[in-house]
Amino acid sequence: MRWVCCQIGARENYAIPRALLRRDMLGCLVTDAWIPPLSLPAKLGGRRLGDRFHNKLRDARVAAFNSSLILFEMLSRMRGLQEWEAIIARNRWFQRKVVSYQLSTGSSELQLHST
Repeated sequence: MRWVCCQIGARENYAIPRALLRRDMLGCLVTDAWIPPLSLPAKLGGRRLGDRFHNKLRDARVAAFNSSLILFEMLSRMRGLQEWEAIIARNRWFQRKVVSYQLSTGSSELQLHST
């Protein structure tokens, strides 16, 4: 059985998807941002974006919403969302993106497990 791991941010340095990958159980990591360290966004975005990658997951199947996340963050700031309002809006945005991704890939046989 393969797992789809849905995760906002690099929580615990991607510990759960890394553990699943070690056991050959990771089907896909679905995350908000996946920024390889030598990419332009990583160089421009500093540490915050540079942390959105893990070398041990470099060969894993990863779905990320980089462009959409940048747009979401810009619009959130323009709307003045802060603290819990921003967190709730980001969580809802991510949930919609994950559901849309699952539907577009036809992966209805996969169960999504949120971390």
